[in-house]
Amino acid sequence: MKEGYRAITLHELVGRLAVETEDGRDYKKAYNLDGVTHVHFEEAYLYPVHQVGWMAEFIRRHSGITFSMAGDPGQLAPVRQDLCVDSDAWYEQAFATMFPRRICLRVSKRVTDPADRARMVQLCDELRAEARPVVDILRDAGLRVVKFGDLTEEDAHYPHLAAMRSTMARVDHWAHALIGDTFADEYAAGQELLGVDGVRCRGGRIASNETYTVLEVNDAGLTLTAPDGSQRVVTLAAAKRYLKRPYCRTGHSTQGLSLGDRIYIHDWSSAMATHRWVRTAVSRCGTLDIVLVDGSEGLRNNWHASEARIAAHRAADLAKGFTWDEDDYVTSEWVGQTLRRQRFSCWACADPLDLDWSIDRIANELPHIRGNTAICCRRCQHSSAHRE
Repeated sequence: MKEGYRAITLHELVGRLAVETEDGRDYKKAYNLDGVTHVHFEEAYLYPVHQVGWMAEFIRRHSGITFSMAGDPGQLAPVRQDLCVDSDAWYEQAFATMFPRRICLRVSKRVTDPADRARMVQLCDELRAEARPVVDILRDAGLRVVKFGDLTEEDAHYPHLAAMRSTMARVDHWAHALIGDTFADEYAAGQELLGVDGVRCRGGRIASNETYTVLEVNDAGLTLTAPDGSQRVVTLAAAKRYLKRPYCRTGHSTQGLSLGDRIYIHDWSSAMATHRWVRTAVSRCGTLDIVLVDGSEGLRNNWHASEARIAAHRAADLAKGFTWDEDDYVTSEWVGQTLRRQRFSCWACADPLDLDWSIDRIANELPHIRGNTAICCRRCQHSSAHRE
């Protein structure tokens, strides 16, 4: 950081203004603006509407300071923000009023090779235009496509992005099995964990999309080092809920970041991977070495799929001459409850379930009744066939 310059958060800058706007109380210290002549807002398009309001009010109250901003107008909308007006037009009008000087990204600042930069600009422009389906645009860009099952340990060391949490869980589990030094549900000093949601804990807060380093593990839980060097203490249950392995991230969490010279994008043909989501993802890379991964989707409970599987099991059980009390037979509701109880993982091998799963009988001399069934991956279901 250059002498005379300091980087702070928006909350720290606006101080009391943020608190007054949210709940009327006044307990945050005002930031000391002595000697400050200019304030620059970086990645301004990432702020939700109410925080843009903080910025506008702060600018109004400090007419003796000059202001500027920078950012990419093609970013994803803030999480859980759904405007009833055109979002792009609203931000453009607001920022044009607030900032006489704006620095907006027009070309990729991460790509240094001229040929790659030209291809990246063309790819991002076409995604921004949204004139063709995402899949067609990506295929025509000549990006490499691989199957999830063909990825190697080398691939696990690069950044991965996914549009669905179920896919992230499966990719995190796969990567940790290859390069982690503990089991997937165990922790050790020195490991990094990524916040997935904000929560208050001993020592402060766990913030979403911030990385925490495990300092100590004991029966009480984890002691973590936050990015600013302070410490947080969380229970193991809280760690599993609010922290995750950092191998795979969402598109939102990567906005504003540079992810290196190769990235892997999962869910790229999913409806969740919109034009803007994919544009945000590809623009994080410093080259066109962007790998599209097929077959990494994690299991998402689907009522119709469950009904079809149960109907097939019922027909097979009847053909084998089994009888049962109808109240004991598995249902779609049971499937949903069991998947959540098993954390969407196979009951036999504990690996995350993919789309090819099975309702497995524990004792093959009994039908698919609730006390005799669990949900497993197809590999474990096949390996248990010898019990027949």
